[in-house]
Amino acid sequence: MRIVMRQALIAPALICAIFTSGVAHAASTKLNSKKPQVKDLPYATTPVDTTLESLPPSYLGHSCRAFGRKLSGLETAKGEFEPTADYNDRMAPLLDAQVVGATKVGDVVGFLEDSPSFYEKYDADTQIFSISGSWGLINQMVGSELLSSVTTDSKLVSSRKYIAENGFGRKAQVTSYLSNVCGIAFTNLPYLSRKKIPFAEKFDLTPADAKETKGNIGVLYVGRLEAPFRTQYSHYIKPTMDNPVESASSGDALTMKLSAIWLFNKRTGRIYRKMEVE
Repeated sequence: MRIVMRQALIAPALICAIFTSGVAHAASTKLNSKKPQVKDLPYATTPVDTTLESLPPSYLGHSCRAFGRKLSGLETAKGEFEPTADYNDRMAPLLDAQVVGATKVGDVVGFLEDSPSFYEKYDADTQIFSISGSWGLINQMVGSELLSSVTTDSKLVSSRKYIAENGFGRKAQVTSYLSNVCGIAFTNLPYLSRKKIPFAEKFDLTPADAKETKGNIGVLYVGRLEAPFRTQYSHYIKPTMDNPVESASSGDALTMKLSAIWLFNKRTGRIYRKMEVE
């Protein structure tokens, strides 16, 4: 796998879970539950044009959940005793299946990460906008492979607080979150070969543009879905005494061959950086 820079690389930070043992449930408060709200958001209805220099204003990319619904219940994994040629023939009609608007399963699509994390800073004297952080991504097991992944749509299902105690008798109040998500696992980015990659990028912006840009940067993952197309998403962060927050996420994960990562202004659609992945 080779990463080719086009202008500069910008990418989100990994949300990394550090596990420690010895935390046990001792008491729990009342569970606060709510159903994930479904909103009719203006997601993209046409394939991604990779030659674009600007996206439509307020661009949300494609709906991960719409693709998940389209693929739900279908046998999209290649069988152990299924020749590749037979599998490709079986998948051909699926790739041509319409998902939403003019977008088909096999088209070039783009998914917007829901909570990218990086540090932004602007120098008004030099008119340089700086972004730094690390790109590592959450891992997902797909078949026998551990792949890098991101979440594109996360909805809180429930939350609660409880008292936990470790093996030394130390207690802490833990805040626990349960979320339903839709994520993207990248078939060409094995997690163990990537882990966390630091980045630091700068580009020229006028003070007015920088003010409008800060806090509005989006990260769009561009590519095509490929086998097995859809799998189960699962991610867990265990609470520790230093960070007594527990998080469990589950839902659909689409499998995509990542071709590029775009950094853009979510409000105006202006594309600042593109990074191609080969």
